[in-house]
Amino acid sequence: RVVGASGGGEGVRVSVVDGMVRLDRTGVRERWMGRKAPFGGRVVSSSRLRDTLWVATENSILCKKDGDKSFRTDLPPWRVPGGVRRIMASPAGVLVATTDGFWWKGSHGWGRPAFVDSASPQAAWVAAQESRSPWRVVWSDGRGVRVDTLPGFGGGTGRWTTALPIHDLA
Repeated sequence: RVVGASGGGEGVRVSVVDGMVRLDRTGVRERWMGRKAPFGGRVVSSSRLRDTLWVATENSILCKKDGDKSFRTDLPPWRVPGGVRRIMASPAGVLVATTDGFWWKGSHGWGRPAFVDSASPQAAWVAAQESRSPWRVVWSDGRGVRVDTLPGFGGGTGRWTTALPIHDLA
């Protein structure tokens, strides 16, 4: 399962049975498996923000700065174990879609993005984000689809569309 892709020749990250590997045109470039990758669950998503690789597993969030030998756990505030669905990077921080709604880690720590206040913390089963301004986020709770703009980047909060069965967003 592909869990992350990056431009600039960095390659593609792929979730494997006991960890994650990074591939490029020449083959396997890095392996994070076993003790080298204490992920504590299957890797479901990854994203790179500046000099840090963020990894979401079924049970936790981990990060690894360039040059560090190992990953460290970043303790998120949500209370639903196993609820991580997707992790995304934005200029304002890391955005995590969970079965307990969205969470955002910015310069002041973990919190809920402003758009969640108007949406209520519903489960975010699938989510995608624009890779440039205005940094809109589209997400689904399994019943409807919603598009919001990240706080501080113009635009406003969205609203739910009519019920649509969504299986994937890109």
